[in-house]
Amino acid sequence: MRKRPAIVAFLVLAAAGVGAVAFAAQSEEAPVVGQVDEPAAVSPGQAKHAAAVVAETGASPTEVAGLRASGAGWGLIRHGYVLAEAEGIGVEEAIERIRNGEVEGKPPWAGPKQGDGIAPGQARKAAEVAAIAGVLPETVAEARAAGTGWGQLKKAAELVASDGLSFEEAVAAVRSAGP
Repeated sequence: MRKRPAIVAFLVLAAAGVGAVAFAAQSEEAPVVGQVDEPAAVSPGQAKHAAAVVAETGASPTEVAGLRASGAGWGLIRHGYVLAEAEGIGVEEAIERIRNGEVEGKPPWAGPKQGDGIAPGQARKAAEVAAIAGVLPETVAEARAAGTGWGQLKKAAELVASDGLSFEEAVAAVRSAGP
């Protein structure tokens, strides 16, 4: 069932001309995009990326295809959409700003880094536990920083969900029970 969006995206993108879009000419200022007679094959991986970007952003498949044809990679396209939304600018302008290094401070798409006190993998685990327990990821991260293991945090989250304890009560109960 999960492959259906990728297949649908492939068909939509093929119909929209993703494979048919190519550089017809290139000037000093900007590439000129044109159509070729034979559409190029779109790999399943490319269709999967395209479907994800379309689903995440609500952009049209044609718009995403145009960004790819202009030489933007999938990560740059995703980052461009996030920056465009955060700053209220067009995605093309956002991509250009990213390429030129004009984004000041921490980019809006950047997740937590080692220097932020929690690694990206740890942030993901904290978010998963928080979703089960119905608390903020920061609450889980604080309990983790206080020495509670990930297994204990998951058990505590399950106690919250099943027994109706507060997260703090559940963590205390699991820690007192030992490993």
